[in-house]
Amino acid sequence: MIKKALSKPEGSFRAVFEDKLRMSDIVFCRTWVPVEVPKFYSPVTSLLGTWTSMKTVGELKRERGIRGEAQPDSMYTVSRLFLRIRWK
Repeated sequence: MIKKALSKPEGSFRAVFEDKLRMSDIVFCRTWVPVEVPKFYSPVTSLLGTWTSMKTVGELKRERGIRGEAQPDSMYTVSRLFLRIRWK
């Protein structure tokens, strides 16, 4: 049970537990703290008229007429499995 929040250091509190804590015990404390989300990028909207995206590998191969080589382990094969059923 959390008794009260302490002023220093930030996030510290006084608590009471039912029994003596051991090193093998796990204590969960659900708290709500304001989190500042960092800004990861700064979008440049002035270049949107001239912007073109990167081409995918499939688009590049199609433009240049390159066919992909079939890998032997990717080929579909029909396997037949015969089971012998013994009647008693």
